Amino acid sequence: MSKSEVMSSEELFSQEPNEQNRMEWPNLAMMSERYQLSDRASAAAANAALKDAGLITDLDKTYVIDKNKLRREREKYRNIINEEEAIFYKFIDGIYIDGRMDAALLTEHDAQTGKYYQKTELQEHIVVVGEPGACYLTHVSPQDGRGITIANEVHGDIKGTELSDTLKVVGTDGTASMTGNKAGFIRCLEEKLGRPLQWVVCLLHCNELPLRHVFHELDGTTKSPDSFSEPVGKTEWKSINLASEKF
Repeated sequence: MSKSEVMSSEELFSQEPNEQNRMEWPNLAMMSERYQLSDRASAAAANAALKDAGLITDLDKTYVIDKNKLRREREKYRNIINEEEAIFYKFIDGIYIDGRMDAALLTEHDAQTGKYYQKTELQEHIVVVGEPGACYLTHVSPQDGRGITIANEVHGDIKGTELSDTLKVVGTDGTASMTGNKAGFIRCLEEKLGRPLQWVVCLLHCNELPLRHVFHELDGTTKSPDSFSEPVGKTEWKSINLASEKF
């Protein structure tokens, strides 16, 4: 490709269509929202891709995407998402939540030097799923793992929606922070909604805990995520690849 065929950054930002571009760009709007790109940067990247594909030339600029058009496309995309969420809330009468500790990249400001530094911090991320339909609703990052803190975050998201009136079922694992009869998440959410809810507690989690304590008592703690170091664990690990008998 010759230098004359390559557009400068100023040209990408200042492209003007030679006729009105009436095409819709929903996927471009979705990616711009997902990666939090500015309208100007998204439009420039899209115009560069269209230029490479041969859809934008010096004589034909029909497909040039203006930053203002992209802004309107993003507003349209947000409205569609809000309408879909409103429809979800009409048919959902249960929520199921679960979470884990994830490494989050944070930016920290040093008041003395005035500089910004990046650091990695473990944070609890909790996902909320609606049932029936197993549709993703939202996720929250509470400051701590207490039931009241998680209940405040979840209630803040469903407050003002139809789900706050229609919610009947809450599903969680069997940890004390979720199922405590005084300060557990479900109990705190019931108090905020002002009515009792049907508790659905994961029995797989309940069955796992006794076995975990048995193995810990008999064989000690594990030394790595994929191997055992004590006699019982080593024996079980060797038997995984043995042929199974049919009864």
